[in-house]
Amino acid sequence: MNTCLHIRFYGRDTGVPLVFLHGFMGSAASFETLAGLLPDAIRPVGIDLPGHGQSRFDRLACSVAPGSFMDVARTISADLEAAGIDRFYLYGYSMGGRVAQAVALIAPEKIRCLMIESAGFGIVCPKERNERYAADRRLLADISGPADFDAFLDRWHDLPLFRTLSPELKASLKAAKKNNAVSELVCALELLSVGNQPFFLPELAEAPFPVALFCGAADEKYRTIAEDAAKKIPGARLFVFPDASHDIHVQYPRAVAETIITVLTAP
Repeated sequence: MNTCLHIRFYGRDTGVPLVFLHGFMGSAASFETLAGLLPDAIRPVGIDLPGHGQSRFDRLACSVAPGSFMDVARTISADLEAAGIDRFYLYGYSMGGRVAQAVALIAPEKIRCLMIESAGFGIVCPKERNERYAADRRLLADISGPADFDAFLDRWHDLPLFRTLSPELKASLKAAKKNNAVSELVCALELLSVGNQPFFLPELAEAPFPVALFCGAADEKYRTIAEDAAKKIPGARLFVFPDASHDIHVQYPRAVAETIITVLTAP
């Protein structure tokens, strides 16, 4: 099986595929606990996005690396097809939730259901989009060594997005993210910044597949985004997780697994 990006299979060869796309500085391994809580009828599959995990830009197994946000989506779709996965459920968290929208929209016939956790839909205003892209390009500019990256990760997990995470979970997430190479993350942001993507909400409102939106009650920004999207996407289902902030699948994996099962078994 030749794929450009690294695909992680969580130990099952059968079942209906459920594809996971992780957030910034994460990897397919981020969903290991959640995948283990799903029933045997579901075959969980994870993909390391470019610049993350085993999909480093200097090791991509393709002759031409993705050159745009939509290129990444097309690469994921082609890689899944190469792996024999033609129709699947799709779950994306944060940055991976934005990428998942693009994957679903370029090949809607492949999508059984799109599930989005704590993700936006892009920026409407071109000027604001350009400003965000420039800000993301500067995000890691001051990191010149391990100590700087360590301090950055501390600041990252002190953001309001993660306000309800325990110190233990923050420490675990930080340890996993320290495995990233800053140079790879810089390249990843050049492709996957929210300032480098279209505004997907109008297209999702007309898409033929069902949509489920997951948000944390304490994640004010993304709860508001999800609540607004639920009003604009016909038939969208909104799930608000009490006491959760941004990283719901890490904080409450069992509750997320149960909700996924509810979505997948809906008539």
